[in-house]
Amino acid sequence: MLNVRNKKQAMHNFFTAYAGDIEGGLSTMSKQKLLEHLGSFDAENGINNDRLNPKNYSPCDIFVGVASAATGIPEHDFLNYAVKFFGHE
Repeated sequence: MLNVRNKKQAMHNFFTAYAGDIEGGLSTMSKQKLLEHLGSFDAENGINNDRLNPKNYSPCDIFVGVASAATGIPEHDFLNYAVKFFGHE
């Protein structure tokens, strides 16, 4: 099992790099658009069909998946952190 020294710093560094993509779109997305970009809404297992709750999404972003595999940080933690990082919480 992989273990990073500072999980929050690792996710911060990841989203700092990811937000600087060619389009630069992540930082201007609404909370729902961001969650839809990084994950798939799970209506069957979701809580109250709330599209603004990160717990209702299954991570499906390839870059998040690779970062998760490289760091050992669960993919869902990246979704939760993204909401905070981009100022939606």
